[in-house]
Amino acid sequence: MKRVHLDLRLAGAAVLALIAGAGVHTLTRPVATVEVLVAAEALPPGVRLGDLALTIGSAPPLPGLVRAEQAEALADHTLGAALAPGDPILATLLVSPPGDRPDVAALTLDPAHAVQGDLVPGDRVDIYVSALGSTELLASDVLVLAASTGSGGLDGGDTSLLLAVDEDLAARLVAAVHNAEIDLVRRGR
Repeated sequence: MKRVHLDLRLAGAAVLALIAGAGVHTLTRPVATVEVLVAAEALPPGVRLGDLALTIGSAPPLPGLVRAEQAEALADHTLGAALAPGDPILATLLVSPPGDRPDVAALTLDPAHAVQGDLVPGDRVDIYVSALGSTELLASDVLVLAASTGSGGLDGGDTSLLLAVDEDLAARLVAAVHNAEIDLVRRGR
């Protein structure tokens, strides 16, 4: 009977070649794309999205890009800045129709009272007010429209916020700013 001889170096090289092939396959896989709205020509600001020359392009699914399927729902929004041909439409460049815009209140807090400044537009917060030894919920599920922290991040500086409010909340918030201590609790993201 003939004995089969296995060369361990050859077997090791074959295993390494398989691992390298799997790595190359993983790294060279094409990135998934979605259809997004793109400026077909130079677009001026202040014009309804439905009246603009737009085309559909492909892009990685990055947050902030307006997807092609959203075109009809956003047709009444206006463009807030000029765009060059081929520029993607960004959600942050769209201005809501006047009836859809909330009233806005500005609030500046020490980060210790504002989730250490870890707030971004789109977050929702509960607003608590402490005065005379008691704490109560002033408002729940308030939308953060804009947020920034003075020196950035968790290192300090005041946290400045723009919050969507109605007339009643605006009045209660202004009173609380002048007469109590305010704390924010970010709701789950």
